[in-house]
Amino acid sequence: MIPPPRESPASLSATTRRASARRPHFGTWPLLAAVLAGAFVAFATTVRAQDEGTVQFKEADYADYAKLRLANAVASEQRMFAHDKTKQAAIDAEFTRACAGAGWTRERFEAVDEAVGLALSAIDDPESAGEDVSPTTLATVKAHLSELKDSDGLQKQARDLVQAEAQAAKRGTPPTAAQLSGRWVWDAELTVASMAEGMGDELKQTMRDQLSKTLVAASYTFGPGDRIVAVNQRPGAAPETEEGRYRLEGSKLVIIARMGSRDREHPVDVGLKDGHLLIGMMGIYSVFRRE
Repeated sequence: MIPPPRESPASLSATTRRASARRPHFGTWPLLAAVLAGAFVAFATTVRAQDEGTVQFKEADYADYAKLRLANAVASEQRMFAHDKTKQAAIDAEFTRACAGAGWTRERFEAVDEAVGLALSAIDDPESAGEDVSPTTLATVKAHLSELKDSDGLQKQARDLVQAEAQAAKRGTPPTAAQLSGRWVWDAELTVASMAEGMGDELKQTMRDQLSKTLVAASYTFGPGDRIVAVNQRPGAAPETEEGRYRLEGSKLVIIARMGSRDREHPVDVGLKDGHLLIGMMGIYSVFRRE
């Protein structure tokens, strides 16, 4: 290694020559090399420490992460309708339990989720990507790129689950054939209360008036076996009776009735709640009491 040119002694000031004479001379380049070597070691140690601290999102982690990612999206959707701190705390606690059930902590999920976001950004824009994404994480994200980039699909799935949970809570538990057996009579007041839950008295009265124009009485009789008999009575008309068969598919009641020369199936939602039978669709239920 060739040292840089040095100034001649004649060009040095007297003060500089005296200062040089008082201190030991180690040579410029060996000292600089030692300093650079020390700096390199420090830099390498820092890089290694950073690399060790970088989240490693492995393929074996993906299944658990995907479940927690959906659970987190569901929690976010639920928070939109939670208007008090107690409900929000319950939602957060439920997600924390979901993490624990997968053998994760909430902090770990958040770290992995952030790493996935960085990896997606690095894939979309490699030139502006930072160095915070490990090759392992990047490879895992690339292997599941279509799912991880489908944020709209994830949000829709979460929204559908939240709506289904809300309807299930409103509808009650799926009944068994033994629980359905017997005659159930339509209750107009309970139906209005179910349909207009949380609404004002004026709107409830409007619903009563509308219902009374279309229906006076109704009933369902289940059994024996899979037999079902429905009776409806409209204002100013005689009762109408229809007979058929039914089957239960979880929270679906499938009514099978003859229309012309063919049997037709009519699926509706069904549930038992507080001792009453709820039958309807899209979260709107008629309520029947056992007779």
